[in-house]
Parts: sequence; C-alpha cells; structure tokens
Amino acid sequence: MGRVVGAIAIFGGWLCIPLGAFAGLAYSSFFGLTFVPGAVSDAPPPSGVYGIGGTVVLIVFGGAALLAAVPAGSAMFARDPRRPLKFGAAAMASVGVLLLGDPLGRAFGVPLIAGAALFIFGGWVINRGATAIEPGGEP
Repeated sequence: MGRVVGAIAIFGGWLCIPLGAFAGLAYSSFFGLTFVPGAVSDAPPPSGVYGIGGTVVLIVFGGAALLAAVPAGSAMFARDPRRPLKFGAAAMASVGVLLLGDPLGRAFGVPLIAGAALFIFGGWVINRGATAIEPGGEP
C-alpha cells in the first residue's frame, strides 16, 4: 500500500510543474491575450517574471516537466527512490523560493514548493513500504 501512495505522491509532485505553469498563465491573464485597452483597469497584466519574458518562462517549465518525467517515473518503481528524489525536490524548492519575490513568480513558484514536498513524502513512503517487508518474509 505504501508503494501505491508513494507513487501517487511522486506523480502529484511531478504534476505540480505543469500546474505551476498554468497558475502563472492564469494569474497573468494568459500574458495579456485578453487585455482590452480602456477596460476597468488600464494597467496591462504582467508579462514577465523578473524581466524574463513569459514565453521563456513557459518553455523552461515545459522543459523541466519533460526532464523530470524520467527520474520521477523511474523513482515510482525503485526500491529506494529517496536520493534522486531529494535532488529533484531540492531543485524544485530552490526555484520555487527564488520566484516568491515577484507577484507573477509567486504564482509559478508556490506549486513548485508543494511539488518538492510531495517528492520527499513519496520517496519516504516508498522506502518505508519497502523496508517494512523483510526479504523472504510475509507481508
């Protein structure tokens, strides 16, 4: 049962990467695609994070989701996935914390911090489930 819960948590952690990209898109009103001059607010929605264009941020998030898919997928079936997941979680949490200072970056970064926590939890649960059953013993 622990392996299933751990695999679900790891998948949820990976899913937080595209969720962060969508949250940033939603916060920015899809980077101004729906902006109409003269509406209630004449201030355009934010279009960048710390001066980096929104399309670049989305491409980075898409690439990170694709790159993280292989280690996260293999960790779901590994006997002790804690070490590779710790590195992935540390990277996700670091990027999430760095993005917290900017209002648009906050929308991108908060799901990354939650995803990092899910990676750590999933690795811990899978390892706990694997060590609970001794080799040759009854479950």
